[in-house]
Amino acid sequence: FFLSTVFLSPSAAHVCLLSRTASTPLLLQLIPHLIALLEAHANSADPSLICAGLAVISNTINFDGEDLLRPTRAWALLLRLIHSDDEGVQFYAAAALQNILTDPELARSAKALQLLRESGVEKCLAKLAVLHERGGSAARSSLVARFAAGALTNV
Repeated sequence: FFLSTVFLSPSAAHVCLLSRTASTPLLLQLIPHLIALLEAHANSADPSLICAGLAVISNTINFDGEDLLRPTRAWALLLRLIHSDDEGVQFYAAAALQNILTDPELARSAKALQLLRESGVEKCLAKLAVLHERGGSAARSSLVARFAAGALTNV
């Protein structure tokens, strides 16, 4: 309940703060709900809220949280959100993909990599890596390009 209230509130910063202060058992309980909320509201929510949720996913991976994400639909969600038209969502989705693709278990999964290719994510990442090198808001665009290129390298 708390996470849904925070997630749907106007302040996306609360979601990020929650991820930084939550203990592992709490995150274990919250991550599936966060994934479900992102799936349900990906097309209708304020992009800054989607970005905050993706930041939680990305940071969970950064702190060796792959085990928390494997039983969820995070992988399918990331494959969907990388195609967003919103630059912020692209930024966080590319960062999360770069991080999650370092998971050795995922790297060994032929099914996961096949899904990545069939959903056009490799092409999308290649396009983002090139597009964002050429323009857009300079700082974020160069990071989107770097994250997209990093994700491709990790494939």
